[in-house]
Amino acid sequence: AALSGGPGAVYLSSSMPCRDGDAFGFFGPGQGPGLQHRTLCNRGASGIDGVLCSAIGYAVAAALPVTVLIGDLATIHDINALVLLRSLARGENCRLSAVAEQSALTPGGPPGVQVHVVCVNNAGGGIFSFLPIAKHRDVFTPCFDSPHSQWQDASPMDLARAAEAFLLDPAEPVGMVIDSPTTPAALDARLAHLRSASSPRVTFTQVVPGPSHAENVDYHRHLGSIAERVGREQVAAALSPLVDQLAWCWRVVNPCGFQSLSAPPSRVV
Repeated sequence: AALSGGPGAVYLSSSMPCRDGDAFGFFGPGQGPGLQHRTLCNRGASGIDGVLCSAIGYAVAAALPVTVLIGDLATIHDINALVLLRSLARGENCRLSAVAEQSALTPGGPPGVQVHVVCVNNAGGGIFSFLPIAKHRDVFTPCFDSPHSQWQDASPMDLARAAEAFLLDPAEPVGMVIDSPTTPAALDARLAHLRSASSPRVTFTQVVPGPSHAENVDYHRHLGSIAERVGREQVAAALSPLVDQLAWCWRVVNPCGFQSLSAPPSRVV
């Protein structure tokens, strides 16, 4: 809900963003205040290649503002897409799109697309820490978790600086904002600004989470256990009236309490 407060779309990258959105997000169009948007992602078999291009293409075709939630590796794989985004945001290269005449990029229409990239930079493939191979530290790094550097204590690559090289035009830097909020309050303020009418047409927000990959796994499992407990409680509460009705029916059809092969329903759920 924090990613798109009005008509528009949220584009979830492959890997962890789409999984977290499916497990913990609530993305139903029109289901409550501020949720009138679409949620999209690439096919699972597509991997993390081309996510930014896919989101930009959707923004062109649908003529809607798009917020992309993407990880650092997927950003690196497709970072040259930011050059295309810069051109389209300025109303250039419209003829490259077969659907430009039906979108907001038509000559004389509203200039450019509106795409907001939110990049979660956790310095590598955090999803692989969920796999059994993570126990084998001798091969896990760097063969599986794909860190930005061969040194485990090195700082992650600053993708905001990389985005500046692709997005910002020194001759015309207006209309694009690149930043890296360092506190939850600053991130909330940035996401709230994306939903405002005064938001720039193109933004790149880098988020560097504090927890390590291993701590992230523990946190996900903690959230999963909470969701499982709440789910069991909700199911039990929903089935309780039905169980009471079945018990009453059993007493009606078996008033003398005769035992049979079919035991009466239990209240244990």
